[in-house]
Parts: sequence; structure tokens; C-alpha cells
Amino acid sequence: MERKAKLVVDASVAVKWFATEKYSEKALKIRDAYFRGELKLIAPDLIYYEIANALRFHRKLKFSKNDIVNAVNSIKLLHITCSPNRLDWLKASELSLDFNISIYDAIYIAFAVNRECRLVTSDEKLYNKLEKFQDNVIVLLKDYNI
Repeated sequence: MERKAKLVVDASVAVKWFATEKYSEKALKIRDAYFRGELKLIAPDLIYYEIANALRFHRKLKFSKNDIVNAVNSIKLLHITCSPNRLDWLKASELSLDFNISIYDAIYIAFAVNRECRLVTSDEKLYNKLEKFQDNVIVLLKDYNI
């Protein structure tokens, strides 16, 4: 039986499913690969809040309250989220302290580490802080081959 590739997506990628931004086409290819059953996507349930906030305060586009709610509901319908467990929180706390990053960012990396898969992000500042993980855990959306 063939194993599907697993990928953690963070809000910087998922928001591109709703807002046309740089590398949105690549983000949509990831989502479409999930729809076709070629890829398994996972994310901490924090992604709901981050998507809603990113759309609410988007730099260029104006989203209505219905747009925001519809986007969150769309993410929910994908069934890609789960609540972090104790091991995720321990790893996220460690990563946050070791790399001086927010717990919000660290929880996505902890998901990838604990589930032995990769995190795709378009957050270049975060990526640059995590040199140790660049080869096998974290990848920039612009560099992800899909």
C-alpha cells in the first residue's frame, strides 16, 4: 500500500487559498493535491484563528465578515486540523525558547517534528530563524516542489 506524503501547512500558506498573493498558485496546488488524495494535510486548530485574523487585517484586500466566516468554515470542512497534544506543547515550548520564536509559530513546527513530516510556510523570517530544520523539517512555499 502506497503511503501518502504528509505535510503541515501554516496560516501563511492557507491564507493564500482565499487571498490572491505571491505564490498563491503554489498554495492552491497543495490544496488541490489534498483534494485529489495525493497529499495528507495537517494543521493545529490554531489555524482557524490565524486565517480569520489574517483576512481581517489583510494589507491589500478587504474581506467582509461573511468572507472571513466562509474561509474558516472552508478550513473546517477540509478536516485537516487537530488539537495539539502534550508532546506538541512540550516541543513547541522547547522550540520557542531555543529559537526565540512565538508559540504560535512553534506549534506548527512541533506538529511537523512530532509527526515526522515537513512544514510548508511562506514566512521567510521564521524560516531564516530555523536553519537547523531547513533541510528536513521546514520548507518555504516558493521552494516546495509540487
